[in-house]
Amino acid sequence: MNANSRKYVRISFVAFSVLLCACQPIEEFHEVAEYNGNDINQLSTRQIVPGLPLIVIVADNSGTEIFDLLAPFYIFSSTQRFNVIIAAPEKRPFLLWKGVFAVPHFTIPEIRHLEPALIVIPALLNDSDTTILAYLKSHSRSKKLSVCEGSRTLAKAGLLDSVLCTTHASTIKDQRKKFPGANWKSNIKYTEQDNIYTTAGVSAAVEGSLHLVDVLLGDAEMKKIMADIQYPYEHLQTVHQSNTVGLSTQLNILLKTWFKSNKRIGVLLDNNIHELQLAAILDAYNRTFPASIATFTTGNEMITSKYGLQLLPQSDIIDGYDEIHIPQNSNSAFRDFNTVIVDYSQSNGYLFPEILDRIEEQYSTRFRKTVERLLDYH
Repeated sequence: MNANSRKYVRISFVAFSVLLCACQPIEEFHEVAEYNGNDINQLSTRQIVPGLPLIVIVADNSGTEIFDLLAPFYIFSSTQRFNVIIAAPEKRPFLLWKGVFAVPHFTIPEIRHLEPALIVIPALLNDSDTTILAYLKSHSRSKKLSVCEGSRTLAKAGLLDSVLCTTHASTIKDQRKKFPGANWKSNIKYTEQDNIYTTAGVSAAVEGSLHLVDVLLGDAEMKKIMADIQYPYEHLQTVHQSNTVGLSTQLNILLKTWFKSNKRIGVLLDNNIHELQLAAILDAYNRTFPASIATFTTGNEMITSKYGLQLLPQSDIIDGYDEIHIPQNSNSAFRDFNTVIVDYSQSNGYLFPEILDRIEEQYSTRFRKTVERLLDYH
């Protein structure tokens, strides 16, 4: 390819990218909201049970990837053999990207003196937060699990130098350039070296967390949790197809947002909600580039999830949705007969196969594969 041809390709790609990002559903996809609701008087007062190992999942107050955080939170909590807490730099609600706000159990300064068995690092909107970086550096003896682009935070803390690691397939090339001292590996669900563990993108949070259950509690406990969530394979998957999001994937997104139905999706929150289901619903459907996606409650109140995480809806609108998704353990009698109701009360805890089948029925096999790439689900 000569210089003029390369220049033409670059100009065409830039023009295409601008066109892509100007589309309203794609703007919606990239939007990051901040909590601007009323002051919360009854913040989480989670108790740390003496004698149980501590697992800390760090969160960024400016935004944290939802499946990266809630999948480990659910899996480790469901063993009932750990203290599992969410800690952020500040005690205020943060966005679980995308669709719901969460309240951290503690601030990082409040638990800095405790030595965790494991620290989990999801993809954080601000991967350079000095409070988080200092916390990671100060607990060298604790095992650390980065999920998806949480690896950026580990790398910025200087903890991936000469360490075998992985990340989302679509960002691993960029991370190799930015952090050449790390030993980046593709086509693997998770890596392990010394006390550092990393996972591929988004969906691999499940495999990474299950592997740590095996490491910390043994194979029998891991298989118990696999059965609890109805993990779709007999054995824990380790092989991964690192399929990147390229130009063809972007074209599929553009064609969908232009010519397919861009739905307004609502997800009902209720007390005792199943965290793993909630995360899969919001994360997968956000990647269908809907006209909008938001959580709501029937009374616009704060709710508490199955394992004790306080959640706040992103919207106070309870009608006007094209679809309303109701995760497991929701006790609400809410029904809108003018709206499609998607009820997960009888579904598996591990929802991605069911959701992807439905996305394929709604749109196409090609678009299903697009969503799979965005979720790094291969």
